[in-house]
Amino acid sequence: MKKKSILLIAPLLVCALSACGETQPSSSSSATTPVGGDSTSSSETEVPPTPSSSIDTSTTKKVTLTLAVGYEPEKCATNMKFIKSKGALSGTGVTSYTAADGQTYGDGDFKPVWKALQKNLNFTINDQTGTSAKNVGTLYKNLQASNFHANGENGDLVNVLVGNGSDIVNDGVAGKILDLADYLDSMPNFKKFIEENPAVKKIVTSDPAKQKGIYYAPYFDGYDDIERMLMIRRDWVEKLLDGAYVEGTYDTAKKIEKHYTTFNGDAVECEIEVVKAGEKVKVKKKHAKSIITKQNELASMDGASLVKALRDYIHDTYDGYYDAKPSRLFVGSEAAYDVDELVALYRCVLTNPNALTGKADNELVPLYPREAGANRYSDFWRFMQFFGVRGAESRNGFLFVNAEGKLDDARHGDKAIAAVKKMREMYQEGLILKNFNDPNVVGATNGKHNEVLLQKGLGFSSYDYCQTQAKYNDSSACSVQNGGKFAFVPTMPAAVDWRDEGKQIHYTESWRSVKSNGWCITKETAEDADKLARSIKLFDYLYSAEGNRLMSYGPEAWIDGTTTYQGKSVPKLSAAALNELKTLAKGNYTNYYRYWLGGTFPVGYVKEQGMEFQCTSVKAQDALVEINSCITTGTLKHVNHRVDNTDAFQNIAPATLAYNQTESEAVKSMTLIGQVFGVESSSKKNVWAEIILKGWDHDALANVEGVNMKESTYKTTVDEQLKLKSYLSYANDAYARMGLITKK
Repeated sequence: MKKKSILLIAPLLVCALSACGETQPSSSSSATTPVGGDSTSSSETEVPPTPSSSIDTSTTKKVTLTLAVGYEPEKCATNMKFIKSKGALSGTGVTSYTAADGQTYGDGDFKPVWKALQKNLNFTINDQTGTSAKNVGTLYKNLQASNFHANGENGDLVNVLVGNGSDIVNDGVAGKILDLADYLDSMPNFKKFIEENPAVKKIVTSDPAKQKGIYYAPYFDGYDDIERMLMIRRDWVEKLLDGAYVEGTYDTAKKIEKHYTTFNGDAVECEIEVVKAGEKVKVKKKHAKSIITKQNELASMDGASLVKALRDYIHDTYDGYYDAKPSRLFVGSEAAYDVDELVALYRCVLTNPNALTGKADNELVPLYPREAGANRYSDFWRFMQFFGVRGAESRNGFLFVNAEGKLDDARHGDKAIAAVKKMREMYQEGLILKNFNDPNVVGATNGKHNEVLLQKGLGFSSYDYCQTQAKYNDSSACSVQNGGKFAFVPTMPAAVDWRDEGKQIHYTESWRSVKSNGWCITKETAEDADKLARSIKLFDYLYSAEGNRLMSYGPEAWIDGTTTYQGKSVPKLSAAALNELKTLAKGNYTNYYRYWLGGTFPVGYVKEQGMEFQCTSVKAQDALVEINSCITTGTLKHVNHRVDNTDAFQNIAPATLAYNQTESEAVKSMTLIGQVFGVESSSKKNVWAEIILKGWDHDALANVEGVNMKESTYKTTVDEQLKLKSYLSYANDAYARMGLITKK
């Protein structure tokens, strides 16, 4: 990849988290989109300040700013302050704790990042976040209703607040939010960032033609790197496939009732690019009969027979390439598996409970979502990429850029329909967690399938973030249950014939970009010169090396020297910080930074990923390194942020669109499609989930949110009754104005 400014690099080998935290709801969708959904720190010189003729951004004078900043205020764990009745402290049994800096933090104290931020910029925060809003969007809308005054219109004017980008833009166009484009000369660091990243500038600028309308400073939970991946039990794959085949090792009692048929077809011949010993090589793949067909023809689809068929198939299809270690077909930089081969492996897992766990009556679960809510089992739609579905992991609803360089939507596409059908077949075979929308189905009372399945040694794979899931490698429960060999690691996405041209490639849309939320400054704040200047300073500071270091790695007491990561020197987390990660947040990086330090909030900055890698289970780090090698060699293709792509296949769907007022209102009125394809709320339903669970022809599917969703009329219903066709017309008009369309 090309070299970038230090503030732009989000190291590629880390699977990071935006939504990785245990408390993260889906944030991949714009609110107006029908959705389903420190100075010693850097090796790079700070951008010299360029004083504006009208704005004095010096910090000599102390100023008070009113902020409404949090992540899920109602839970309180992700607010700027500690609140003993809820959040981090409430679960510890104590009302205060001594942190890595030797200071005691308790009820009402600002968390370390926000304490340091006030000191560094010589200002005081009047915190008006409150504890009633469920999420960023609700927090913004609650304040919007009182003209951005806290506790009613006669309350304190909120100077700075977080919100969804689309809502902020709407109010910016209406003259209620400050246009940062007018103050860029007083924001040298922010200006440098957007000028060096023209695609980002286009995305956040609502009127690109006039270079106006930057109403929010965007949040990047990592930038220009992979986000989610398939997490898989490497130790189980090795146990099933590596070494000599001894029939008695595998189960014969557990059998599959076949439903799944081949997706890729029987006759396949192609070459797949992989990485071996750091170099790009091509693996030849040829078969006249799919592994699925071979397994379906078995006299008995039991564990031993299924494993034998898969082992023989790997040898024959790949001409002995994987003979030394067949598990490499599925795990590591040489992985070349397609979705049929993955399903075949899932079958082997399901039917070999005794071979894998020593207990023949264990019900193993090949594929499962992290939690029961729709905002978590939406990871199934992201998994649909393995069936060649574009838009399944969009930065904005289900949008993607098609071959003509225009926006399209996965929800009415033939490939999505086909993928849902295949996932239904997987579900019928027991390869997908039964009743995955039931919070109690695996013995959990909170719907957290991952905790139960991994700690009981029953779960095999999920499509998710790495750090928060790989933490289970270090769980004593997992280690004991699995004889200390538990290894839950990320792997490459399936190879797919994305363009129907007989060529399978590794490709992902799970790529970090501008998030759909950020923070803004209210227009009324401009009436107070001191508050305006400090707000502008605050926004620019987080795009400086010092500010980025603070927000990404924590205050200096949490840092102990440097370490090398991705070829550069980065802050090294102290032993005290890593101990806090383990003891306070059970190894969950996102929860630790949000709950205890006050970082990874959706405020305008580019979160660096070096800290997250340091927090990742050692057992998963080697797998991340392998994935990184695939990215740097180009064997893993992906969408990107360039504005000069000649192939629309590489274009990333923008997180927000430059709607005018009329378009914005029209799109906001299209609420039904978001109800039918619900993903952003844990309580919503999604028609795809209903199909996977029950099939196309069950009675409930005939009336999803009052809409008949039968297979025969599905596409027409989505386009016309749910107004997807009209939505795409508005979306493409807005997209065209942004100047992001690839020229053919």
